Amino acid sequence: MADKSFDKKRILLVEDEIIIAMSEKSDLEKKGYEVDCTYDGKSAIDTFFGKKQYDLVLMDIDLGPGMDGTTAAMEILKKTNIPIIFLSSHVESCIVEKTEKISSYGYVVKNTGLEILDASIKMALKLYEAKKIIDESKDDWENIFNAVGNPAVILDTEHKILKANKAAIDASGDLIDRIIGMKCHENFHNKNHAPEGCPFNEMTGQKYFTVSDIEIETLGGIFLVACTPVFDKNGELKKIIRIATDITRRKKDEEEKDRLIDILDNTSDLVSISTPDMKITYLNSSGKRMAGMNDDDITKYRISDFHPGWA
Repeated sequence: MADKSFDKKRILLVEDEIIIAMSEKSDLEKKGYEVDCTYDGKSAIDTFFGKKQYDLVLMDIDLGPGMDGTTAAMEILKKTNIPIIFLSSHVESCIVEKTEKISSYGYVVKNTGLEILDASIKMALKLYEAKKIIDESKDDWENIFNAVGNPAVILDTEHKILKANKAAIDASGDLIDRIIGMKCHENFHNKNHAPEGCPFNEMTGQKYFTVSDIEIETLGGIFLVACTPVFDKNGELKKIIRIATDITRRKKDEEEKDRLIDILDNTSDLVSISTPDMKITYLNSSGKRMAGMNDDDITKYRISDFHPGWA
């Protein structure tokens, strides 16, 4: 369902696999975005600097022969500071390293799910708007920091909290004097070490924007936590901006969906789910066995292919 809490944003999706691009475009449009697709680096640059104005670029790193996604992104960023989120099906360090010198707003591994991608886009847009405002009015940055509705803190390279916005203070139930100087994991996780999956550790190792979903014990839920590096004039890591978005309800919905799918997959009856125009979107294990299908085959068929009278 589209999120009506923000104005419709226009995204340029750069993906060399046309079928994947069309699928991602459809999914993102259901979330309320306007999406245009290009399929190589050169056309991405030409399209971006064409007649339309874009709010964000989703850039596949591997675009096949010719210009890759990182080169296209650098060409775009020479003339604008548009937020760019990189997409890749790989997590090897050599792939990640391609993005280290680029001012991107994230790195999302393909097939991690629409909800994670949607949350990453929204977070990138929020960060972009916040950075734009800060650039325009540096003297008023603290008011802007406190205006961020999600819990946000600024950390040093040793995990110590240097600044905390109002949302973070309210959520943790602490006074600002107590929070400042504490280590992030001490205040938010009640631990003497960073929790498993902490994006801070990954970000400080690779020095790029990192996002992951982890439990924050003191806030009582699962949060999508983003860590953005801030460098000094010499390119050394100086501070980290950490913003947490509550996704507890979403995770519970996903778990419930997985539980229901597990039940359906373990029934001996054929169970299918289809769109209003009869296109099959899900077929349980029994159904796939009866029809001789695999997961890749399912979306190629409609209910009417098996029940002509239902056309």
